[in-house]
Amino acid sequence: MEGWIEYPQEFSGPTAIGLFADSIPQGRPAACCFSTASGTFKMTGVPDGRFYLFALGIPGGLSLCDTQTMLRAGGNSIIVAGGKVFGAADLKLRPPESTDPPILLALPILLQQAAAQKPAAEPELPKAHMIPEPPPLVMHAHGD
Repeated sequence: MEGWIEYPQEFSGPTAIGLFADSIPQGRPAACCFSTASGTFKMTGVPDGRFYLFALGIPGGLSLCDTQTMLRAGGNSIIVAGGKVFGAADLKLRPPESTDPPILLALPILLQQAAAQKPAAEPELPKAHMIPEPPPLVMHAHGD
């Protein structure tokens, strides 16, 4: 699943993005990922269903216990079917509002799960050692 996230110009820090079964993000998310800048985000392992998309921007150096000042986004209801998203998967980080759902209970689970999904960095080979892809195989039919 892909979506778009927009950061305020003055914001710097990671953002946890998660899909939750309810309009209040609590418990384990159905899927999640991390973002570190405005642009496209991608979640893998997203099951089919109706979800609520949330994001929590964590300013650099801020304690994970200080969720009251973290930036928020989302609450959008989306449907995922066959890897396609129906509904708005666009997020715009903003300061918290009094109408935002509480997020404290979901934060540690979301961060832990997103960190576990982050693949280990693979060393890059110098371009001289890269093996080129073979050309596509073309089959020709011969008539009688």
